[in-house]
Amino acid sequence: MSLQYLDALRAVGTGPATKFVLPMEFTALLRPLLDHVERAGEVKA
Repeated sequence: MSLQYLDALRAVGTGPATKFVLPMEFTALLRPLLDHVERAGEVKA
């Protein structure tokens, strides 16, 4: 299944349209940052 995921990403990236594709691994890396921003917003409120 992992190979199919990578093949799908490659196929999406080869099209002529401009697009942004964020793999799930990338969004998982952002989760701690987003949690921190959310907590900072709660403290100010």
